[in-house]
Amino acid sequence: MDPVSSNSPRDRTPGSTPPATPGTAAPDPLERELAGSLPCVRCGYELRGLSVLAACPECGLRVANTLHALVDPLAAQLPRLRSARLTAVGIVAWVAGGAGATALIWAQRVTDLFQPRRFGYHLVDTLPLLVLALVAVSGLGAMALVRPHPGIPLGRRLAAAAGVALYGPLLFGLYRIHADLDPMLGGPYASLGDPSIDRLITRLALGLVLASIFVLLRPSARMLQARWHLMRRGDVPRQTILAMVAAVGVTWLGDALRLVGHFLNAGELVQGVGIILVAVGSSLLTLGFAGAVVDVFKLARQLVSPDRTPADLFGDAGVSKGAGESAA
Repeated sequence: MDPVSSNSPRDRTPGSTPPATPGTAAPDPLERELAGSLPCVRCGYELRGLSVLAACPECGLRVANTLHALVDPLAAQLPRLRSARLTAVGIVAWVAGGAGATALIWAQRVTDLFQPRRFGYHLVDTLPLLVLALVAVSGLGAMALVRPHPGIPLGRRLAAAAGVALYGPLLFGLYRIHADLDPMLGGPYASLGDPSIDRLITRLALGLVLASIFVLLRPSARMLQARWHLMRRGDVPRQTILAMVAAVGVTWLGDALRLVGHFLNAGELVQGVGIILVAVGSSLLTLGFAGAVVDVFKLARQLVSPDRTPADLFGDAGVSKGAGESAA
């Protein structure tokens, strides 16, 4: 009697595919078992050892659905990050710092309505310093976009570096408005009278600087965003930087209208329309930052723990593992 073949099911390890025997067709690759760890995307049940065609024993979700959500066929082709953790921390600081500064500027405008200095309440005097501190944090975080991995074209690196450098003028302009002019002027939108020309000109310059920062950092930000395969598939709504540039443009138009109205003696109607445009643009920018904060935390988690590759699950030899992992 012939010896027992080594291709019997009991002798195979999970994830291996038996070779075809004479007269039989090769096994369907979709019937292969998962050799690597893969938690169910719905309930977290460990799917290791199940067939790709099976369903989760816990919740009934098809294994193929989890593969679709968590496995990135192109992950092994992505350049390796110089430091995944530092890059993740940097992009979170970049977005969260800007969002926090925007929230504090809104807090300043709210406190203008109550004139807290009349009642000896001076905590509002610290808000400008906190705004500047958060913007500085954002600028430091933006440095992670300059060269997160090797192979980035020189033009893109120079653009990102220029965007980081513009944080200097941005900080100066914010200091001029919130720590220098506003304490003397009081609430800048409390009335429809003649606005401060110095403040309007500074705001117009700040609008150009902020829009330039967004435009210069956008290519590097999109490059990192492309490492999230759900984004590449279009399964996750995107918070586009260009939409935030447009929001800055609306506020810029409002300030420009107020400045022109002042020189043309156009009256309170033009000033009121300008203030409305500033409020609408600022609100849109705030909403953009809020959405970007949600996305950037998800992206940071993706950078630190990249999606699994087919090689991670099926043990294919000769295929490199998870791009995007830290070299450490």
